[in-house]
Amino acid sequence: MVDKEFDDGFGGTHRVVTFADLERLFRSIFDGLELGGGRGDTWRTHHIATIRKVRNRLSNISTRCKGLVTDDGPSNDLPWGRFEDRAVYVVDVANVDPLGQDLVFARVVSKLREHLERRDLGVDAVVVFVDELNKYAPGDGPETYVKKMLLDISERGRYLGLVLFGAEQFRSQVHRRVVGNAGTIVFGRMDSDELATPGYQVLSPATKIKLATLPIGELMLRHPHFTQPIFVRFPRPAVLRGRDGVERFPPAADLPFEDAVVRQLVKLDRRVRPNLVKDVIADRREEDVRRALAHTRQTRPQDAFAHFKKQLGGRVTAAPAAARERVPPLNPISDEPY
Repeated sequence: MVDKEFDDGFGGTHRVVTFADLERLFRSIFDGLELGGGRGDTWRTHHIATIRKVRNRLSNISTRCKGLVTDDGPSNDLPWGRFEDRAVYVVDVANVDPLGQDLVFARVVSKLREHLERRDLGVDAVVVFVDELNKYAPGDGPETYVKKMLLDISERGRYLGLVLFGAEQFRSQVHRRVVGNAGTIVFGRMDSDELATPGYQVLSPATKIKLATLPIGELMLRHPHFTQPIFVRFPRPAVLRGRDGVERFPPAADLPFEDAVVRQLVKLDRRVRPNLVKDVIADRREEDVRRALAHTRQTRPQDAFAHFKKQLGGRVTAAPAAARERVPPLNPISDEPY
């Protein structure tokens, strides 16, 4: 009935798009039953008490998920039908109420399945990356819509091009149906307590010992095409991690303002002479020098010093103020005060 014409049975027609529209529909049904004059307390085989319970639970969603669900107004959504290749879309549900998490995840996965079946999503396949998979699809605990959707993706999502990519600290705590449907599994270093769980019985003692002592950057890969686990090493990252950069390249001491300006201009043009730059910026306001330097760095002209000097402007010398001629005071006409 969402976004469709719906007859309430009392002569009214409704189109439910928002929670405010849903509230108007419920109110119309209640008014029809209460003011209908002997029509009973049942609406289309549903008792009025049941309808009130459903209305209270649905209306409570906008209160419990305040900021995520609103009664009315504009909404923000993913670009359905306009997904871009190799684009990343982040949906953060970490600090959302469990009910809100169910709503968001069920909505996203349902729309993904719907558009992938019609082949109008904009891409051929979607990878759903879920961090802390042992939290959202645990092996025990209550059944939630997030858990059901993750199980559905892992079991029936491949034919649609919907792939689940999960990351977790403890694989033994993830639901066995999710783990069992995983095609490729990558292991990092883990402690002996995790390796002692039943999920790692298929690994040999030598493999477990090596997993417990893996160095940083080395992982173990398992895939059905390989009969034995494969250990891979990531290449050294293109960035310096942690304090490596600070230790290898310690920060330089702060330069005086004049020397810092000279260094920036020399980077733009090797022909710049430091003494000329210092003479130009002598006794000039620091704000004006920064403004001229920023414009020079932005435009990157052929002659950096000439452009910098032009942007800085000519030096305005303060002219001495002329002495003002004093006007003698007026002589009083008489000594009388009036």
